[in-house]
Amino acid sequence: TASGKSLGYQLPVLSTLLDDPRATALYLAPTKALGADQLRTVAALTHEGPLRDIRAAAYDGDTPGEVRQWVRTSARWVFTNPDMLHLGVLRAHPRWARLLRRLRFVVIDECHAYRGVFGSHVALVLRRLRRLAAHYGAEPVFILCSATTADPAAAASRLIGANCVAVTEDGSPRGPRTVAFWEPPLLFESGGENGAPVRR
Repeated sequence: TASGKSLGYQLPVLSTLLDDPRATALYLAPTKALGADQLRTVAALTHEGPLRDIRAAAYDGDTPGEVRQWVRTSARWVFTNPDMLHLGVLRAHPRWARLLRRLRFVVIDECHAYRGVFGSHVALVLRRLRRLAAHYGAEPVFILCSATTADPAAAASRLIGANCVAVTEDGSPRGPRTVAFWEPPLLFESGGENGAPVRR
């Protein structure tokens, strides 16, 4: 937490989208609130200057039909979730050929949320995404973010079906810390059976 995970994917994605006006990116979040929060952050970074042509947009269950069409034809960074990726993008992949053909990055935020049966389903969706991207000639870089994964490289590799490299250096600011152990003394008092001392 607060180690710069968001900047760790925002900077390379935004730099690539700025350098290559045809490049696209995909962001997946397990919750709508997280996706909306990250989209707000990216929108604040891209609302003016040379980044304003990046056109980041949400594609979820609440996106109106006319906006969905605009996202398919014009958005360069699509913020969605695994369900919409499965139902709305991969199922109709010829309509998303522009995005898939130029896909450079896939960001999977809070990847530790994809466990158990749900994680198995998401893993299959991500493998399908990789196959379709390859079908359209793209080989995107996958960036998985988590603050709570014990073995990040293994967990990420299982999720996307490809080898991953863990980046575990913590760049979060922190003050000095002192760890102290204190063992209080044992106290005895009389009052036990037959006047024996009792430990408190």
